Amino acid sequence: MVCGRDVMASATTDRSGTYTMNMGPATSSLLAPLLANQCKVVVVTLLAACNASLASVTGTLTAPVQLLGIDSGSGSGSGGLGGLAA
Repeated sequence: MVCGRDVMASATTDRSGTYTMNMGPATSSLLAPLLANQCKVVVVTLLAACNASLASVTGTLTAPVQLLGIDSGSGSGSGGLGGLAA
């Protein structure tokens, strides 16, 4: 995950393309760009590895990151980010 010019987290997919990304503690350097919609997931691989018909295509796959919610920790929840979607 890239926020602005900073790599905030990285992950590797499993055989089905699923991944889990641990971003560490929710610091202001992470939350500020997330709340300002400045983060995106960037796939750094040859596009042909995703789909053979993309062998002649150049570029990078990117998707914006959407903050799904924040739990303040004031209720019965554990607090923290509710989740991220890309």
